[in-house]
Amino acid sequence: MASKTGLGSCSLWGLTPALNLLTFLDDKTLIDAGNDEKGIHILLFGQCDCRHIFKTLEEHLNFRTRKIKINIFIVENNIELYARQLLFLSLASLPLEKIGLYEKTRQYVELFGNTSIRPRTQHSLVKLARRLVKMITDEDYLEKKMPFVNLSELKFVERDALVEICKYWIEFCDMRKENLTEKWDKRLRYHLGSRYDSRAGVFDWDYHMRLKDLGIDIISSVEYKNWRGKGMAFTDYDSEYSQPNVTLCSGASLTSNWKNVCYLGEIVTGPFIAYGIECDDKNFFEKSNDRNKFSAGDVTVHNLEKIFSTFGSIGTGSGENPEDGGRGDAGMNRHGQNLSDIFSVSFLPTEAAAHLHLKSHFLNKFHLMYFSSTMAQHLTPEITQVCAKDAIVIVESVRHLLELRQEHITAYNDKVQELAELAGLQKIPEGHEISHVDYLSYTMSPQSGPISDEIGRNNIVLLHHTKGQQTILQGHRNEIVSLSKHKENKYFASGDIGPRSTVIIWDILAGIPDKVLSLRSCHGSSGVASIDFAGNSPYIGLLGAERSSKQVISIWPYVSHRPVEPMCQYNIPSTLGYQHEIVFHPEKNNLFATTGNRGVAFYSWKLTEKKICSNVPKLSKSFSSRMKKFTRSIWSPENSFLLTATMGGFIIVWDVSNPSDVKESFDSDRNAVEIKRCYKIGINGLTSFTEHNGIYYIGDVTGVVHFYDMTFRLIGWTKHQKFLPVYFVAVNEIDSTGALRIFDQNSAGERLGAPKDQTILSRDFPLKLSNCDPTQESTFNRSPFECPDLFLGVADGTVYHYRGREERLNTVVHGANSIFVACDVNPVSNHLALITLKGEIHLYDVKTHIVVYRRSLFKKQTRLSSLKFHPTGSFAFIGSLDGRMFCRRGFDFKPTGSTFDNSHSSIDKIVFSEDGILMAFQDSSRAIGLYVNNPGKSLFAWTFKGKRRLHCKEVVDIMFCWDRARNSSRLFSLGADRRIIEYRIHFSSFNDVLEVLTITRVEQYAIPRTMTTINCCERRKLHICIATNNYEISIYDPDNQNIMRICRAPLHESPTNKMVNIRTDDGRDFTIFASGNKLGLAEEPFDGIPYKYMALLSHPTGIIRRSFLSRSSGTRTSDGTGQASLA
Repeated sequence: MASKTGLGSCSLWGLTPALNLLTFLDDKTLIDAGNDEKGIHILLFGQCDCRHIFKTLEEHLNFRTRKIKINIFIVENNIELYARQLLFLSLASLPLEKIGLYEKTRQYVELFGNTSIRPRTQHSLVKLARRLVKMITDEDYLEKKMPFVNLSELKFVERDALVEICKYWIEFCDMRKENLTEKWDKRLRYHLGSRYDSRAGVFDWDYHMRLKDLGIDIISSVEYKNWRGKGMAFTDYDSEYSQPNVTLCSGASLTSNWKNVCYLGEIVTGPFIAYGIECDDKNFFEKSNDRNKFSAGDVTVHNLEKIFSTFGSIGTGSGENPEDGGRGDAGMNRHGQNLSDIFSVSFLPTEAAAHLHLKSHFLNKFHLMYFSSTMAQHLTPEITQVCAKDAIVIVESVRHLLELRQEHITAYNDKVQELAELAGLQKIPEGHEISHVDYLSYTMSPQSGPISDEIGRNNIVLLHHTKGQQTILQGHRNEIVSLSKHKENKYFASGDIGPRSTVIIWDILAGIPDKVLSLRSCHGSSGVASIDFAGNSPYIGLLGAERSSKQVISIWPYVSHRPVEPMCQYNIPSTLGYQHEIVFHPEKNNLFATTGNRGVAFYSWKLTEKKICSNVPKLSKSFSSRMKKFTRSIWSPENSFLLTATMGGFIIVWDVSNPSDVKESFDSDRNAVEIKRCYKIGINGLTSFTEHNGIYYIGDVTGVVHFYDMTFRLIGWTKHQKFLPVYFVAVNEIDSTGALRIFDQNSAGERLGAPKDQTILSRDFPLKLSNCDPTQESTFNRSPFECPDLFLGVADGTVYHYRGREERLNTVVHGANSIFVACDVNPVSNHLALITLKGEIHLYDVKTHIVVYRRSLFKKQTRLSSLKFHPTGSFAFIGSLDGRMFCRRGFDFKPTGSTFDNSHSSIDKIVFSEDGILMAFQDSSRAIGLYVNNPGKSLFAWTFKGKRRLHCKEVVDIMFCWDRARNSSRLFSLGADRRIIEYRIHFSSFNDVLEVLTITRVEQYAIPRTMTTINCCERRKLHICIATNNYEISIYDPDNQNIMRICRAPLHESPTNKMVNIRTDDGRDFTIFASGNKLGLAEEPFDGIPYKYMALLSHPTGIIRRSFLSRSSGTRTSDGTGQASLA
């Protein structure tokens, strides 16, 4: 029962800190939204309160630099939460002329988390409730008072429920009937049970042994115990709290007599987490005598005062009574801006999660989706159809639920990860710049980062570009996030992120590991965020990926034959923020720097003393706001300057000429490193920064790479169509032309044949950016630039070879806009087709090993799920997540004009009969459908014969079997309910209902995983081979409906989950099987003898699809990691 647990059944406040949701979106998305009148769309599932809305709008309204409109849509599972959020929005919108800032804040915190409130707060509650009744029933009045609120999507019954709740607040406040203290005590008694008499000890244990273990010591024991015992979280010692806070009661909308209204909220953690544990002003976390000077209540009041000061100028009409009809300055902020043009809040029906993807105006709409822990079950493949391209999905963690143990939290995270993978999402690692310790973040596309050619994201491919050869290097168990090459091309290093992480030093020529560094003792279970070799010295620097604790820098030797331990370590101060890159000086091996979103830090290390010293330049707020995010840093080859690229389009030059000024510990009062210069080189964010032979190569978010000389004079750029952001630029060092030849060494830097009248403007900004307008302009002579060959890596994982002299772009490694979900081989050609979740087709030639082409199949983004070629190879059927099937030509995948819409769930699998006349499909709703071809008309004319749902659990496999004895096809489906069903496909009527021949239970305890046919010489009979999850294979006779024999299946790390039967040219029968990440071959007949099968590791992350090409006796498979591989 919900009331038996501390969480309750109605989440009245969030148990995670308030977020600025815009920080999860990249600059490209914000730029596109600024150019679009519709703006940013955010969908919140179960935010419980308005904390994320307030936090986002407060920072957006105060610091917004673009005209971006924020459209927020809210879905809750309880109508009372809609009423409370409307109340909070109405209270926040009251102008400061009618209610002071401090009084507004006090009233908000009382209504937010106290069981008892002051009489003055109750008086305001009644007025606001009456005004809400009029707003809900009168849309014109709502448009006057809160034009940024939209209730049009709500059902009428839900609006009536909101009115009933507001009337309950008014009536019981006026009559003073409700006694919420008794309801709180009753809820507490039921929760604690026999421990109620010793509740003081229970509260003390929960505070010291659970709450403080989370590192939340800002919540004082006095306020925590006061809230646990009485429900009073925010109190003032000189105030009288005598009136009940009826907004905390649940059940008012269910009955008219309101006798069964009770408190069903959370009673263990408290409302302090939302606003009370994080603050921009670090003075609130100061301690005296090991005790905090301030409490969580003080931090909450401070944060809310900042928020409400932003909303302070929003009018509610003229006159003292907020019910007046005058418009006044409604909807205008203090700058005279119409807030309805800046943001909007729309409330969706409580059941919207189930059918939101069925409404066309919501498809591909939302740039960000948020799920609370109580509504994470709605993270399904269907709901992701409303996500825009490259959308971010955030799921709330449960680390602040004090009743949960670590194994429960781990199980919750694993379940969310499973739901995300089924929905086609990819997890953003903890060390990423947009990750948060209290939230699980996912993206609809592969995350950008250091580009490498990876298979399964934990293996490396050494690609010999000119010869077309590749070598796969395996050794990491986690996702690889960083690569670094030695200056002399002897070694390269790879590091991963996650538990039991390692850094491997590879021999770059032999492709074998030379040294493995185990990071458990130094970096724990976090792994590394960046690695770099310390010049020519035998040491390597590692930057840890610790997010919840302080980041660690460690220096390791890598040529010793003894067990390797770090030479020295250094804990980066938390005030610097998260650092994502480490770069060593190429000549001075003891000097290096780290780069983070908020700035750069410099370090020197001494081998004799085994310690690291640091210094951080002091940056003003105006300077940091102009720079935005710091992205990449490199060392100048000519002097001790560090060059840093930013998302504001700037290049910062840091003077580190005196490394002796770097101190032993972080000293914020001393600035040993100075900013030498600052160049404004573009309006777009800079994402990559590389130097080669005196030329700087800088890539931006639009996909263009610009070339600059050593003084940052523009000398050229890549001339190709703009594409995704460039995150990696490498110069082809074998290129014989080289960039150095553009300079004449005998003319003191003058260009050969440079006309004196060719000039170009360059912008050189002084250091004080606040006074940099108007900008200084200078001219310089420009001559033709001969660009060397470049390798460019972009955000989707694609690597291009840019031929500078020919201005031609060739694809070296093909990426994808999302994960691959299906593949199939054309039976009459050498082409393997792979489709992505977002509707992109990749056609691969299995003989030449090149990608013939890749393109999007649809103008509007359509999420796909399955693919199957017709036996003739002339066309293919493609299934989507919304239940539609599309018929495309087999060679160019152009539409045939046929679209089949007989299902409303995701099409999981499509199969054809051997003669190509019948086609069947299975969907995620456990239904099996059948189509019949009309050969008299055309190959593209198919008639729907019927559909049937008989399995009570998921369908694990379907197939057509050719019965040689009957000389006809037979259709079978196998389900996790341990039943195999045969359907009537001949001599049946077209009545939209698929008829059934037999239903047989084939297992008692084991769960079937897959099935295939096996060849049996005995009277040409048909037999079906069924693999189960207990490593067994059953041979099923469909004519007699019994199991003929059971034998042991191939034993590997996981049970067999896919099988296909093949016959070689010499008449031998084999079965190809997939077992987790292994692909194997078994000789028939199955008898459990181990030497008759073998398997190899083909896909580290598991095989999700397989296809068989009989002419070459091989298989083609793809994995589901977003970087697909073929075997």
